[in-house]
Amino acid sequence: FRAYEEVAPVQVMGAKLDQWLYNTQVTWSGVTRTPRLAGYGDLLIEQAYAYDVPIWLALGQCWRESQWGTTGLSIDHNCLWGVKDTSGKWGALRGTVAGFADYVSVPECVRAYYRLMDSPAYRGYIDAEDWARLLNKYDPQVSDGGAQHLRIVMIVKAWCEGHGIR
Repeated sequence: FRAYEEVAPVQVMGAKLDQWLYNTQVTWSGVTRTPRLAGYGDLLIEQAYAYDVPIWLALGQCWRESQWGTTGLSIDHNCLWGVKDTSGKWGALRGTVAGFADYVSVPECVRAYYRLMDSPAYRGYIDAEDWARLLNKYDPQVSDGGAQHLRIVMIVKAWCEGHGIR
């Protein structure tokens, strides 16, 4: 019974997340796609719990980087967060593309993102809930100082909280 209590919230939130992703269509370069994260709701939630990284942070960053795997290089490559991991430090690689890690699968890409966020480079920002500095460190080359990135992450946070996904 105890195991069910621990697993049920993951399954419930994973199902809600999958429903959201399956019902979301993203159009890029004239082609409409379902997010590549659809179907991995349980994994996303499990990893969020395992690494103590907010699910909304993961989803917000992935939206900003690849619109959940529907734009740019992420269409044909497993580089949904745009992680620069040419050595495979965070996960098993198929290779790299334009300097970004192309992980062997979408699940491996998900796991690599959470491992990266749990690393010393990001852990302090997460523990301090300093989202602006974390996002600026993750992508310091944005022209608006990261304001748009933070805005996207906070929109995703509000949606998740409003739908009981945490």
